[in-house]
Amino acid sequence: MTTNRKNISIVFFLYVLLHVLLLNYQVDAQPIKASDNNHALRAASYVGVGQLLGPEDIAYDKKSGVIYTGCADGSIKRVNIRDIRTPIDTWVNTSGRPLGVAFGRNGELFVADAYKGLLIVSKDGVVTLLTDEAEGLKFNFTEGVDVANNGLIYFTDGSYKYGLEDIASEIASGEPHGRFMSYDPVTRETKVLVRDIYFANGVTVTPDQNSVIFCETLKLRCRIYHIRGPKMGLTDIFIDNLPGLPDNIRYDGQGRYWIGFFADATLTNATTGGILAADLEGKKIAYYSDTGLSLAGGNILEVPYFGAVGVSQIDSLPILNSNHAPEPRLIRDKHMLRRAEYLGVGKILGPEDIVHDKKLRVIYTGCEDGWIKKVYIRNSKNSKIQVENWVNTGGRPLGLARGVHSELIVADAYKGLLNVTNDGVVKILTDEAEGLKFNFTNGVDVAKNGMIYFTDASYKYGYEDVTLDILEGKPYGRFMSFDPATKKTEVLVRDLYFANGIVVAPDQNSVIFCESPRKRCRKYHIGSGKSGRVEDFIDNLPARTDNIRYDGQGHYWIGLIDYALMGESPILGTRGGAFATNLRGKPIAYYSDYNLSLSCCNKIENDLYCAAVFFPYMMKLNSIQLPAPMP
Repeated sequence: MTTNRKNISIVFFLYVLLHVLLLNYQVDAQPIKASDNNHALRAASYVGVGQLLGPEDIAYDKKSGVIYTGCADGSIKRVNIRDIRTPIDTWVNTSGRPLGVAFGRNGELFVADAYKGLLIVSKDGVVTLLTDEAEGLKFNFTEGVDVANNGLIYFTDGSYKYGLEDIASEIASGEPHGRFMSYDPVTRETKVLVRDIYFANGVTVTPDQNSVIFCETLKLRCRIYHIRGPKMGLTDIFIDNLPGLPDNIRYDGQGRYWIGFFADATLTNATTGGILAADLEGKKIAYYSDTGLSLAGGNILEVPYFGAVGVSQIDSLPILNSNHAPEPRLIRDKHMLRRAEYLGVGKILGPEDIVHDKKLRVIYTGCEDGWIKKVYIRNSKNSKIQVENWVNTGGRPLGLARGVHSELIVADAYKGLLNVTNDGVVKILTDEAEGLKFNFTNGVDVAKNGMIYFTDASYKYGYEDVTLDILEGKPYGRFMSFDPATKKTEVLVRDLYFANGIVVAPDQNSVIFCESPRKRCRKYHIGSGKSGRVEDFIDNLPARTDNIRYDGQGHYWIGLIDYALMGESPILGTRGGAFATNLRGKPIAYYSDYNLSLSCCNKIENDLYCAAVFFPYMMKLNSIQLPAPMP
């Protein structure tokens, strides 16, 4: 389950994998034709793999052919791009987090350090603080920097309220805490030029020295501040409605600005970043992107170079290996809702998981109001769907599973792991492990031997703070087991990125669990010679994974969620839906639609039943036909 009604502007993931990209093609000095390339990684080679940890911005010394870049370990590194065989040199360490870098008139390097403030590094590597406050407010996230020909330094403070470690809180607040400023090295005066910016980021002085452009990340735009001429002191929009979240902006000396995007602008998938070239008037010239690409900034040096603080998940279906036996062709339906029937409209509020009682022909589902409801499968098209309030847990029931004695096992986000008897008595089984309380009990399934497997999506953030967990981008999830006989709770896998739905494999040798932000499902072995080992079951899925269910016919069904939040309302994307695989994790079918986000789906009596936490009903697709599962 992954929903929240908190107020945020944009959901994105930050600081995951680190590298510098070098695109292998030549660029002449003539303006390039307007073009797009959404496969930029195909032409990429990698510089400094394992040595450049989170390069954020790049400053180029033309005389020496050396790039300077600030890294996550506090070091500023030097890379000789004319001879990449030259060892990468750790030049200085600021003891902070150097982000923006720019050369001054005398060859010194100015550094916007997230923790320290605005720094100057002399040619011989001496680090000196220039300024760390303005108007009585300390900088909390010094971000971008550039230097004008007259020596005046222009820079940004991403937020005066939240620092680098609290970036999730800054985004979640939805408030403008950023500032664009100048620093005069002669008078040592720090002046705030523009206030109330939604995450102030990269900075570049225009070649005519009449203005400075800065990125406003959360508004998907760059603004231009006039420092000379009749509009001096005024701010205009330079370029907006950008296709990604802008980080740094740099001028290449050839009539083009390059803007790095560390994520796309769909508000639903932080999976495709890249770089955009604009002319001097802010008109788009070219856009280079790729799935799995996240760029902080870039520039044309001898060839285009990009700094990258994060690389997100590959956002495409796996390519099937032709050396293996042929797999069934993927069934693809992008208009799932056209064939959908809506069940229990207004009576089933935010159904999250579904469990089928074959004997009673009843579906159980947990709802937003705390009720576990019974939905009776009708005998004919003309019969009316019956919905019954069965048990209220007093919490938020998410994952459901039938126990070996037909009791219902419930993963309740607030309460923990519950047992509900056939006559509706609710009992808590466990709510902590290794001294840590569950904060977001999520998915559950039961093996034939009675062992219960379940997830705690996050031991740090609860149901109401799910957005903060995703924004923070750290692994607080756990996959666990509970033995009803010994009442022992055991943590089997730690450090999961939002642990979600669970299913025990039909052969009882493994358990598959979803890791939502990673868009994958992993397999934990409980039998055979691999017991205790974890491996990928399926990854690179089209959207974030929620629940996974086995249909008893050789297929697993994965609910895919695709949304972001603006204010109190979710913005649904285009990739949510139902995804089917065979027993080996190979794709079989993918049903999706616009404005669709499914938390669970399963094939029951030849029809596909779906639950969606954003909707007050369940959905049903009639007569779903799939290929026979591969052996």
